Amino acid sequence: DWGKDEKGAFVRVRITIANEKITFINIYAPNDYQEREELWYRLAARFEDGKYIVMGDFNMVEQEQDRRGGCSTALHVVERDSWNLAKWKAGLVDMTSTEPQRMTWNNGRMEGRIEARLDRVYISEGTSWMVGEVTSKVELGEVLSDHKPVILEGRIQGEIRWSMGYYKVNTTLLDSKEGREKVQVALGT
Repeated sequence: DWGKDEKGAFVRVRITIANEKITFINIYAPNDYQEREELWYRLAARFEDGKYIVMGDFNMVEQEQDRRGGCSTALHVVERDSWNLAKWKAGLVDMTSTEPQRMTWNNGRMEGRIEARLDRVYISEGTSWMVGEVTSKVELGEVLSDHKPVILEGRIQGEIRWSMGYYKVNTTLLDSKEGREKVQVALGT
């Protein structure tokens, strides 16, 4: 089962693991706080009883320690309220906050550098038993973007049945020599 946001800000995939449904949501939030406020309300409206893993580029600084350099970017009050509602409805816990604060984005400048933790992973309380140990880490550096990838690692517990099907990998980076070289450097090959 899958779906997407009508404005293209998130994609949802629902799967069954060990007879439990779990919904993965990948976010690409807009830069504008008013558009994000609307997004958080749309997301909250989709949450129902269940298990969730929500990850991606939230394009917001949730806490002051999530930013270095530049001006203060505390959440606008209405955006904070809408985001807190979404987190509360799904019982979301920030998995990236358990590590030392690591910035996932920067403005690309050496002088006047600004860094922020915009990319995060949240899971519903009680979900970790389904996927085992869940951690997120920032790796690989800014190879192909101004963001560092956040990687979710986990061990699935219980019996897993795989079905035959088609799996498509995004290979557009491999279309150019420069893209192939960047991927090789990132993978250390």
